[in-house]
Amino acid sequence: MKLFFVLNYFALFILILQLGAIRPHIVPPTFSYGLVGEKSILDRPVPSQVREPARFVFASAKPEAVVFVGDILLARNVEYLMEQQGSAYPFSGLSLSSLAHEPYIVGNFEAAVPDEHQQTAPLQIRFSVAESYISSLRDAHFTHLSLANNHSYDYGARGYLSTVHALQAVDVTTFGHPTKLLQESVSFLDLEKDRIALISLHTLEKQPTDADLKELFSYAASESTFQVVYVHWGEEYNDTNSKAQRMLAERLVAVGADLIIGHHPHVVQNVDLIDGVPIFYSLGNYIFDQYFATDVQIGLVVQLAFDDVPRLHVLPVTSIESLSQPRLMSAADHATFLEVLADRSHDDLREFLIRGEIPLDIPVASSPKMAMMSK
Repeated sequence: MKLFFVLNYFALFILILQLGAIRPHIVPPTFSYGLVGEKSILDRPVPSQVREPARFVFASAKPEAVVFVGDILLARNVEYLMEQQGSAYPFSGLSLSSLAHEPYIVGNFEAAVPDEHQQTAPLQIRFSVAESYISSLRDAHFTHLSLANNHSYDYGARGYLSTVHALQAVDVTTFGHPTKLLQESVSFLDLEKDRIALISLHTLEKQPTDADLKELFSYAASESTFQVVYVHWGEEYNDTNSKAQRMLAERLVAVGADLIIGHHPHVVQNVDLIDGVPIFYSLGNYIFDQYFATDVQIGLVVQLAFDDVPRLHVLPVTSIESLSQPRLMSAADHATFLEVLADRSHDDLREFLIRGEIPLDIPVASSPKMAMMSK
């Protein structure tokens, strides 16, 4: 009799499965999920491949984090891809919000969102983005986008204001201006223990004066504990910083920059160190429609984390096999790329870059401010 009931219950369970009332939970083999005591997915080995947005569960305390990427373009061929594949397409290779628990996510928005949109033709560099695609940035958890670049004015002052309104309408904070230094060049990020100032600069056409920098940093420092410069500069397609970049970096460190992160060259440039301050001269492209060389389809994601030890995590991404859709590199490519980057960067950062992590409370970066923040 017991065997009869067991067989009947088993048959009922099989029937329910077939009807779809109960679906067994299958964990995709590509990704690991949250582990007890784990603070960040960055503690794990880099996945060998990424076929869909990474999804992670955090089982313990979160790191305090800000995630930085480089240039973002949603015009020209990227718009065509979004039309064909859906508006989430460029963001579907990697979930930046999975790098920490609800991090701030910062990028450089390389275009305008004019009142009257016309799709940007191939090879044209006056970029127009359709307002209907702007919500995809918020859906991808971007929180802050810099407009201090050479494309925010592609449709003039009116186009710039339209861009600001379109982004703010979907709760994405804009900061920086393409031609001026203003209080709006600074945006403040509130963390549990610290307050970060993001300072956005565009220096391709005009260098800021010392007086302007002192005034801007005085304002930023009065309202924050850590100042990050997010700057549009450098020479396109050159993987090494220019003399002008180095000179400006020295001036920025002198007035109080704690970290400098650059964009515009469309390729990843070397990482420098000036008086203990890390300088990422260029993060390269994040989302773009340049396919003519390997270098323009590779970028860096840099995470600034304020947990037990203030530190920078460095993650290379690629869109070589997925047009305009960045994703993590394979483990082998990840290691190779970071070693090559380390070889052409500051000697004192070499071992840290190979590991993909730069602590900010070590002798290499031991400013009094960082020493206080790490206690």
